[in-house]
Amino acid sequence: MNRLRLAMALCVTLTCCLGDTSESVPDFSEMKNEGERKRAFFCYLAPLMQKENDRLLEERARLLKIQKQADKGQDIGRSDQGFVEKLAGDYGLSEKTPSKAVLSALLGHVDEVPISLGLAQAANESAWGTSRFAREGHNYFGQWCYEKGCGLVPAQRPKGQVYEVRRFAGAQQSVDAFVRNLNRNRTYSDFRRIRAKERARGKTPSGVAAAAGLTGYSARGEEYVRTLQSMIRFNHLTDFETPSGIKEACEAKSTHAQHDGNEGEGKVGA
Repeated sequence: MNRLRLAMALCVTLTCCLGDTSESVPDFSEMKNEGERKRAFFCYLAPLMQKENDRLLEERARLLKIQKQADKGQDIGRSDQGFVEKLAGDYGLSEKTPSKAVLSALLGHVDEVPISLGLAQAANESAWGTSRFAREGHNYFGQWCYEKGCGLVPAQRPKGQVYEVRRFAGAQQSVDAFVRNLNRNRTYSDFRRIRAKERARGKTPSGVAAAAGLTGYSARGEEYVRTLQSMIRFNHLTDFETPSGIKEACEAKSTHAQHDGNEGEGKVGA
């Protein structure tokens, strides 16, 4: 809970956290200094990632508590049963009763996404927040949708394709959808497997390690993974992994976001 309170306090003190209205979105394209632009971009999105991660970690803590009860053969209360059943439905599990198998499966889904990884993907997919999809649709992760009018039509969409780049009401919604996609979509089962292995070793999930499970996020496959890992390392994005780290990084006078060689990349992801 201390972590959650610190994250909430950070959102109050950092104006960059107010990412849900178009008026508060920094105009990244007007920032000519590369370091200033990168720092503003990371400090804008990191608190939003932290907020969604804190929500997931609260759900995870409750699941772990229920799992301990189940392991001891204790009865699961009605409220906890409903909680597990709802999560099981949200994550597409065929079985929804709070059995040991269901609880174990849910713990593979309900977990944080490394902020360093999210920041690297957002920078890559949105050209550091300057792409049309980021500016007009608050879409920082290249999410697609398939109903007419659900988003923005790419200028170079192949003939016969019907997808659009999803439009969001604000940056927080974009972040939440991105995290949900990684936690739910079967395409990213390798990402979740890598994360679970790190958890089993008592480690906090690593963005560099988890990136290896995202070959399916882009047609570039392994090259895309290497790009993300390079961006995480070069821009010291692990500094943004905790509320205190975000606060320190975003209040520092010197910019530690450096040129990563991929600044121009901002393609729409799969």
